[in-house]
Amino acid sequence: MKPPDWDNVAQAYAAMSHESRHLVVFPVLLDLLEQQSPKRILDVGGGDGRFAEAAARRLPQSSVDAWDSSPAMTALALERARESKSFRVLQEKPPLCTYDAVILTAVWMGWETDEQCEDELRQLAESATDDGILLITVTHPCFRQERFSTFSTDFALPWYFDNGRPFTVHVEADNKRIQLSNTHWNLSAMSGQLSAASLNIERLHELPDLPSSVGDGGSPWLVVQASRKRRHVLDPAPDPDVARSA
Repeated sequence: MKPPDWDNVAQAYAAMSHESRHLVVFPVLLDLLEQQSPKRILDVGGGDGRFAEAAARRLPQSSVDAWDSSPAMTALALERARESKSFRVLQEKPPLCTYDAVILTAVWMGWETDEQCEDELRQLAESATDDGILLITVTHPCFRQERFSTFSTDFALPWYFDNGRPFTVHVEADNKRIQLSNTHWNLSAMSGQLSAASLNIERLHELPDLPSSVGDGGSPWLVVQASRKRRHVLDPAPDPDVARSA
């Protein structure tokens, strides 16, 4: 695997306050969480803790945990948590079967193989309770070639069916610019990976760009609302002695 991008760009990203995931994605996720009223929320890949802090403020009756694999991002989140005291930063992987709502924002595109996608999604699902909701956000795979208000890529439309193809993302906001390495998964691949991870798609939310967008159109962000697959419990086989006596 390539070295993590986020350790290298953590400070620059933390200085961005007008990037589209903050202004477009976060409000939708908060609305969806408010509809569910979860008791425990987990933000996986929570970065500098910005969303966890917003969720704790919006849903004060909920406890909110954040976890990120990037040490640089975790350090920023810990600093934010100390100041706000409204959410907790986990420094070890989250416990299983604990959370009523699990959030994953802009992480899936960083996974490089089908196997990694399935394994990570499965671990994500295992963090949720049986009745938990999972809200998973990606840059919309159908529109990766478009230029949007705060990001653009070097992805070309003819590559859409070339799953596992790496591409470069340029994020720009607040006079800051960062570059990230992502991997393309189209909708067919994503739905298959979710199914392999024992997740059901409940609904897809396609989000518009910022109103002041100078982009070319399309939807920059896709939110997958998912749930764990229910295990089917078979009725026990009839006792042959009981059947004969009946």
